[in-house]
Amino acid sequence: MDVLQRSPDNGIEESSILETVNAVAAGKPLSCPNHDGNVMEFYCQSCETAMCQDCTGGEHAEHPTVPLKDVVEQHKAALQAQLDAVKKRYCKESFSCLLMYQHSLVNELWASVLK
Repeated sequence: MDVLQRSPDNGIEESSILETVNAVAAGKPLSCPNHDGNVMEFYCQSCETAMCQDCTGGEHAEHPTVPLKDVVEQHKAALQAQLDAVKKRYCKESFSCLLMYQHSLVNELWASVLK
């Protein structure tokens, strides 16, 4: 199961992952690679993978599953929180740099005036 599976050795290309994430973000249904035509609507927490209804009764029958849309929303919220933290940090650093630059300009100005 390659789609949305969290495994370093699954061989998925980064562009394929990005396409999958973009499709989910756009609300497009994802097709199950194991059951043609089935839409993946569930997420196996044990295997950390998306799956269809048929998968929940097959190899993932004993695994805890949740709706895929809930997992996507949780990940989306976590990414947004991380992005907000980076933006906040960047703004603080940028503002601090700007103040230091302004202070140095004022010092240079005073030095030239006092000559």
